[in-house]
Amino acid sequence: MAFNMTPFLPKNCYFLIFNREEIMFGRVYYLTAFIWSALLLIPSAFLNLLLLRSLYLSLALRKPSTLLLYSLSVSDLLIAIVLLPIYLTKKVAELTYNVELFCFIGKHSYFFGYLFSASSLFTVTALSIDRYLIIHKGVHYAEYVTRTKVTITVVSIWVISIFLSSLQFVIPTNGVSTLAGFVTAICFFVTVVFYYKMLLKLRKTKMEASQQSESATEISSIPRYRKVTRTIMILFMVFIFCYLPYFCTKIVMSIIGDAKKGVESTECVVTVLTYTRAFINPVILLCRTSEMKEAATFIMKRIIPC
Repeated sequence: MAFNMTPFLPKNCYFLIFNREEIMFGRVYYLTAFIWSALLLIPSAFLNLLLLRSLYLSLALRKPSTLLLYSLSVSDLLIAIVLLPIYLTKKVAELTYNVELFCFIGKHSYFFGYLFSASSLFTVTALSIDRYLIIHKGVHYAEYVTRTKVTITVVSIWVISIFLSSLQFVIPTNGVSTLAGFVTAICFFVTVVFYYKMLLKLRKTKMEASQQSESATEISSIPRYRKVTRTIMILFMVFIFCYLPYFCTKIVMSIIGDAKKGVESTECVVTVLTYTRAFINPVILLCRTSEMKEAATFIMKRIIPC
């Protein structure tokens, strides 16, 4: 490879690239990524802590499926308090040309990056399936979705995410990127299919309720279901929006190679974009879910008394 690299990186860091010439060339991009990450850290941590506390305080949300929201928020919180500090340290190592620190911290950066990304993706997909079951099964929903089943689902999500994120240590980087793209495509397909089925079911329920003169309560609940359904879809689209530039960059890197000047600089910026969802997700949930909004308002009034 035609890199101006510091030689003899440890063997277990074989998938990391330390290219001094690239860092010098794209120094502005590296600094941008550093500043962007630093600005995200505290707001993301605060918002996700606020969301977790709101979930705990809201009596209306004390149901099995809320565990999925806990899982999503915990994943975003860990991005803020674990991954972002690691990523900032990695940028410092690159900007100061500290190869040893880069090698040590870089492994953790990629591992936790894939871990929290996979857990978020699987959780949002599981939420879309849960919404479908609520709408499709109606009063029988509780028979299909129990706390035990949801707990097993959440644990499985994290175990599978840990396994997938560990694969980067045993298979080539291109293989990891291909696998990540394949898994994301499957989750995207599943989410879109269930979202479409939910909309059809809501439309059918509304028409049947109107024709059969069902109770006003049943008809009035349809907009609420529709709003929750759209919220889950928005969360998924945020994930796709944040990750699409990263995947595109990885595809370009696999085609033209890592040595092309500017490629690594671009990757460091689009990587931070993937972390931005840790800030966006809690904002969406707190703004679009009335129970969470009320609980968050109550908490903020106690923190900042008027």
